[in-house]
Amino acid sequence: SGRVVVWLDKPGAAAAGAAADALPPPLDRFVAEGAAVVTADLLLWRDGATEPGKTEPGDPLTPRPRQRVVTNPREFAGYTFGYNSPLFCQSVHDVLTIVRFLRTTTVGSHPHPDAVVVAGFADAGPIVLAARAVCGEAIDRAAASTDGFRFGAVNDYRDPMFLPGGAKYLDLPGMIALGAPHPLWLADDGATTDVAGGYSAAPSGRLVRLKGERLAAEAAAAAADWLLRAD
Repeated sequence: SGRVVVWLDKPGAAAAGAAADALPPPLDRFVAEGAAVVTADLLLWRDGATEPGKTEPGDPLTPRPRQRVVTNPREFAGYTFGYNSPLFCQSVHDVLTIVRFLRTTTVGSHPHPDAVVVAGFADAGPIVLAARAVCGEAIDRAAASTDGFRFGAVNDYRDPMFLPGGAKYLDLPGMIALGAPHPLWLADDGATTDVAGGYSAAPSGRLVRLKGERLAAEAAAAAADWLLRAD
C-alpha cells in the first residue's frame, strides 16, 4: 500500500512477536492491509536499569532503563545534563532517525514509502509526541497514548523521562500543541485546553482524541483504525 507503520511500545522490537509468521494484533492487521511494520528498541530500552532494584511490576522491560549519569559523589543533575542530552531527547532522536531512514534510504528494489505513520504507547507515547512536534510533514500521521504522563510529575533526574525544562511551557500539552496542524490521534485523559488551542486553526478532524474508561482497553485497536485511514 506504500504505507509504513512505525510501532513503538514497551516490548520494543519484540512487539513484533517471536514467531516470524504470526504477528500479534494490531500489527497483523497492518500487514493484512498491505502496510509495512517497523518496531524498534530505542536507546537503552534493552539495557535495563543502571541501579539495582529499579523495577516496575508487570513491565516486560523490567528493570526499567535509567538515565546514565556522570560519576560524582555529589548528587546534582547539572553535572550530567549541563553537558549531555537526556535519554528522552536521545530517544526522540532515534524516532527521527528511523523516519529519516524510511524517507530517504534506498533498500534494494523497495520504493520509498508514500506515507510514514508513527505510533507510541507507554513511555514511547510522549517520545512520539515530541517527534511529531519537530518533524513537520516527515510524519504523515502520529498516534500516541500518554498514560497521563506529565514532565512536572517526574521527581528523579535518573528517570528515563526526565527532561530539563519539560514542564516549563505548558508541560506535555504544550509540546503536543506544537504538532498542529499535522494529523494526530491522542489518548490522554488530562487537560485539553492547550492542545485544542493549538489545533483550533487546523482543518477539522486533524486532532482525534480517545478518553475515559476506553483508554487502556481500546487504545491500540483504535489507533490502528485511524492510522490505516487514507488522508
